[in-house]
Amino acid sequence: MKLEKGAKESQEERKVKKMENGKERQYRPNPFERQLQAKRKIAEEVQAESERRTAEIEARKKFKAETRKKRKINSHLMTKKTSKGQPVISSQISLLLGKIESVKSVNRR
Repeated sequence: MKLEKGAKESQEERKVKKMENGKERQYRPNPFERQLQAKRKIAEEVQAESERRTAEIEARKKFKAETRKKRKINSHLMTKKTSKGQPVISSQISLLLGKIESVKSVNRR
């Protein structure tokens, strides 16, 4: 009836245990079982809340990184210059056209 470290005994195994001299003794329930269960339940809830918060933070970080990347690309396109120092109008027009189309598609919905 020896178990590996960390393994739990089944209810039937715990009910009857043999003493060293071979006599059987009756299992006595833990008087603090309810408190232990309540403590375990609270610990599980805290763990679940912690995991939820961690996932939420990761999603927020990912969203911010994507936004930052898009802003960097747009900024680069808006500030592009020709060899003579004039702004490249085609890239600016394409960005503005994209904005107008996105606003139009949102309004259609």
